[in-house]
Amino acid sequence: MVQGSVLRCTYSPEPTGSGTVDWNKAAVIFEPSNNGGLESMERVPNAGPCVDGAYYLEDEDTLSLCPAACDRVRMDEAGKLTLRIGRLIVVTSALSVWP
Repeated sequence: MVQGSVLRCTYSPEPTGSGTVDWNKAAVIFEPSNNGGLESMERVPNAGPCVDGAYYLEDEDTLSLCPAACDRVRMDEAGKLTLRIGRLIVVTSALSVWP
């Protein structure tokens, strides 16, 4: 893990098992630091229809938060973002950011 000051908005997880990432099993969950509860982000088909609280696939290997969602997540210095793809779970926070 690399120490950082803000959450990232683009993720490219390493494939496991079959050698591919099954994006149909992806879930992106944001936990704001204000105890506002867990927010499950919606997947949109591409960057065009982006809204706050959504993400899209840039290509077959890269997931990106929509710009408004990225801004909100990055502004919450103590928030936590969880990316779950099947059994692979990546948890990031402002204090421990995956490279």
